[in-house]
Amino acid sequence: YYCPNGLDKTACGIGNYNQLRGSQASSHTLDCPAGSVCTTSALPYPLTTCAAGSYCAPGAAAVSCQIGYMCPAGAVGQTLCMPGTYQDVAGQAVCKTCPAGSYCNYVGAITVATTCPAGYYCPSGTADYLSFPCPVGTFNSGTGLSDSSQCTSCTVGSYCLLKGLTAVSGTCTNGYECPVGSQLPSVDANMCPKNFYCAAGVKTACSASQYTYGTVIGASATTHCMNCLPGFLCPTHDTIIGNCPAGSYCVDGVQTTCPAGSYCPVNTEIPIPCPRGKYTSTTGASTCTDCPSGTYCDTIGTTTPATCVANLVCPLGSVRSVPCTYGKYAVANACNDCTAGSWCWISNTNNLIGVCNNGFICSGGSSSPTPFYAGSIKFGDANLQTYNGRAAMGCYTSTTAAGLTASNTPCPVGSYMPSVGATSCIACPPGYYCDVAGIYSLTTKSCTAGYACYGSATTAAPTDGTTGAICPINKYCPAGTNTAFSCADGAMALTTGKSLCDFCDVGFSCTLSAPHAACATNNVNCIIGTSFEPLCPKGTYINSGSCVSCPAGLFCIDGRSVAAPGDCSNGQCCTAGFLCTGGAADPRPGGKDCTAGYFCPEGATSLQSCPVNLYIFSSGARQVSDCTSCTEGFICTAGNAIPTPCSVGEYCPTGITGWLPCPNGTYSATPMNTIVHQCLSCPAGYLCNQTLAPTGITAYTGFNCTMGKYWLTRALAGVNCTYGTYNNYSGASSSADCKPCPSGFYCNNESITNGTNTSCIGGQKCGNGTSIPDLCPEGYYCNNVTGYLPKICPINYYCQPNSTYPKPCITGQMCPVGSGYPIMCVAGQISVTVNDIMTCQRCPAGTYSISGSNTTCAICEAGYVCLGGTTVQYPWSVQYHNGFQCPAGSYCPAGSSKATPCAAGTYNPLTLMNSSASCLLCKKNTFNPSTGQPACFPCGDSAQS
Repeated sequence: YYCPNGLDKTACGIGNYNQLRGSQASSHTLDCPAGSVCTTSALPYPLTTCAAGSYCAPGAAAVSCQIGYMCPAGAVGQTLCMPGTYQDVAGQAVCKTCPAGSYCNYVGAITVATTCPAGYYCPSGTADYLSFPCPVGTFNSGTGLSDSSQCTSCTVGSYCLLKGLTAVSGTCTNGYECPVGSQLPSVDANMCPKNFYCAAGVKTACSASQYTYGTVIGASATTHCMNCLPGFLCPTHDTIIGNCPAGSYCVDGVQTTCPAGSYCPVNTEIPIPCPRGKYTSTTGASTCTDCPSGTYCDTIGTTTPATCVANLVCPLGSVRSVPCTYGKYAVANACNDCTAGSWCWISNTNNLIGVCNNGFICSGGSSSPTPFYAGSIKFGDANLQTYNGRAAMGCYTSTTAAGLTASNTPCPVGSYMPSVGATSCIACPPGYYCDVAGIYSLTTKSCTAGYACYGSATTAAPTDGTTGAICPINKYCPAGTNTAFSCADGAMALTTGKSLCDFCDVGFSCTLSAPHAACATNNVNCIIGTSFEPLCPKGTYINSGSCVSCPAGLFCIDGRSVAAPGDCSNGQCCTAGFLCTGGAADPRPGGKDCTAGYFCPEGATSLQSCPVNLYIFSSGARQVSDCTSCTEGFICTAGNAIPTPCSVGEYCPTGITGWLPCPNGTYSATPMNTIVHQCLSCPAGYLCNQTLAPTGITAYTGFNCTMGKYWLTRALAGVNCTYGTYNNYSGASSSADCKPCPSGFYCNNESITNGTNTSCIGGQKCGNGTSIPDLCPEGYYCNNVTGYLPKICPINYYCQPNSTYPKPCITGQMCPVGSGYPIMCVAGQISVTVNDIMTCQRCPAGTYSISGSNTTCAICEAGYVCLGGTTVQYPWSVQYHNGFQCPAGSYCPAGSSKATPCAAGTYNPLTLMNSSASCLLCKKNTFNPSTGQPACFPCGDSAQS
């Protein structure tokens, strides 16, 4: 209260209070303090705090709090809601917290929460959304987000460079991978890895059949995924090409085991079939093995060698079974000399062809049943046991029980053989002796004088009485006789072993019956050599008291009587070697010599013919032993005293009773041949394989050989033209007449007569003399135009094995002359054609090429340096790419081959800059005296800028 002028107290009005006593005026009252309310009068002090939701000014009544404000209890005024809060209802004591997904912050009373905009998130109580941008690497195109986790990560292939993005900043750089949440368009660590390509930041794997190779990383297109080079191995998409290992082949980088029948050296693209004569029986072979001895491999790509044909041979590496050469046969895959007594021809399919003919020696290795030996051969020669030919002189052959002709058998004692080819020996003839085995000549073998050799004598002076004997009394035996001759009348042999008779002594007469009779006393007619006392005239004898003519075969010189004609017992027979036809007065009548061609034994009354194959060339022959062997080259027949010349086609050796035809393989056009060696060998190209009756072959010209073969000298059969050759005419004489199968054709059999019968096909090599075509080799091609001969692959083309035509190189490849496979251009190179030659050219400095298939080099990207041969669009390694990112302190326009340094006084703290505008002026109080600096240096204490 207050008491004006001491009067009655007056109550303080509403809105005032007075807590003092003695107050005299209303001015002594106090306004109700702020935050309190004085709703009644006469208050000594404020009794009530201003209610929450209202504010109370000093002395004023409570006022309801407006929206956008808060009024706690005791509020003296309205308080604006703080940022991050708001109030949309009046009379509230506190503000509401801004809800999640909204922000509350603007000038004046905050009466509503604003939805958080795109690019940001607003947690509960957010005052300013700018405080909560979506972080780098994310974006948000929607509104009302409340947490950073609700921001969308930057999508694959995109980058989000700034905070608060409502969309991605853009597509990432080609050649770089941008995974989810990428912040930059190109990060070194995210350069596209090998075996992938990254287009617009999206990493895509190269297909299973493609491989990046070399040093290529940062690939940006599928064209940068290269097929692995043929013959190389890329099993894990390695950046370094590996050689396809031996024993495998590689196509598109996939390794496959080499199949059986083929071989695969290092870097093989296509399995190579084993050539003829070699094989592989297992897979994974890097080389082929020679066909083992005893087998053959006659086709390309053999996996199992064929067993050698029976009775033929197959040396190591054989392409076919082959026969043994002449005179040999096959046993256990080895050629052996034909066994003794047999002959083997080159076409042998049954080992021993047959036994040699009788009369011929096959001591081993003979190729004919009648082998020819060019020379004489006789018993005792050094090569008697090793030659092939007719039986030697002094020997004979005979067939053994086994059917094989034995070796030379010497003629036994008591026999001889003067010619070759005998199947038996001749008994030693009368007048001769054969005292040792193997005698072939009787020149020194005449029976000793004083002895007679009857035949088969084994000594020069036989005494056995069968093969010979000593000459008896009253007989004489000249050398070489087979008969003891009686001494003629008037001659005597009073002892044995006489070679000649002595004249009868004077006073004696000597006759066969009275070898030594004394004449009558005083008979002067008994002179030396008197046969008996003469009575009748010479040439007559007493017969019944009359002198008659002496009978034929006898001589009469003393008139004595004679025995019966032909009886020489009384010594009155004419001497051997003379012919007494009657009236002979002398044992050797003049003009009565035995005619040449005949012999006249003692008391001969007619001429005696020599036995068959013997003759006498002079007169006066006395006995059969005077008949000599028929002269070589002639035939002596019984009763024919004159030798007949041997005809053409024949030969007539000594001791043969008839002609012998020239043997198979020989001929003779001249007569009087004496030995088989005068039969000429049938020349090469002809087949004299028969004997023509009644003579042998006289001319070879009618015996031309057949086509497909050639015929050697003295051939008994033709020799097949070998594999790879042919012969289309008859009369071929040597292997040289078998012409090589012409180029483009092959002759895969023997005895072919048409060399153009079997044509080769494209991809096969068939030069002259081909028996089985081979594959055209790598780097060459073979067709009918090349004559199936390998022609080197021309430039810009490649020729794999077995190529018919060259294959053209394509862009991205180069093919020098003789290429078997194309050489791939690689990253850092381009494919160009210079003077019509495709080649790989290194990109110059300032350019790059990410594929060897490119034909131009691309300009180096701005912000990068390309040193030349650069392999990626965005290089970051000199070692791997031949380029690098533009370093801080420099700038690199497009096409840079080196970094351009920023000038002195400027700096550039960033990499990958591409213009001089990137070089910034040094800031105040800094300086830079050098070029190419990433930062400036601070000025000293005494300097400023």
